[in-house]
Amino acid sequence: MKLLGAALVAAAFAVLGASEALRLRRRARLTSELAAGLELLRGEIVSRLAPMPEAAERLARHGPEGTRVFYAAVCTGLESFGGAEFSELWRRALGLLDIGAPARAALLNLGASLGRYGAEEQGSAISACELELRREEARVMGRLRAGLAAGAGLILAIVLY
Repeated sequence: MKLLGAALVAAAFAVLGASEALRLRRRARLTSELAAGLELLRGEIVSRLAPMPEAAERLARHGPEGTRVFYAAVCTGLESFGGAEFSELWRRALGLLDIGAPARAALLNLGASLGRYGAEEQGSAISACELELRREEARVMGRLRAGLAAGAGLILAIVLY
């Protein structure tokens, strides 16, 4: 009976661990896609290929897959809320994304800069945000690896006990 209980506890924790690992993998992938999208955005703004509304529209259609809903929400906000501050539209769109607090803070800070400064200053703000997103992606992947190793060790200890 003890062995069956231990096996059930191990299985329950394995399912919880797998669920958390999947969530962390999705978050890391989304953070990576956000950074890739910002790289495209920076290129368009700095080279003056497109102002922010056009760049956001292009990213909503052709940007990294996980970020399209975010940029589509920004575009919808620009079309629907004519008098609203861009930073507020950006903040609302961020509510659609499952990202960590550091990435969210970096993107909120970026949203306050976009459209307010010249192309070079916006490019610098995008680069700083992209760097923070890459750091966050590395932190999430580190947590994922550490959690998987700890979980596997715990399950092995329970099973062997």
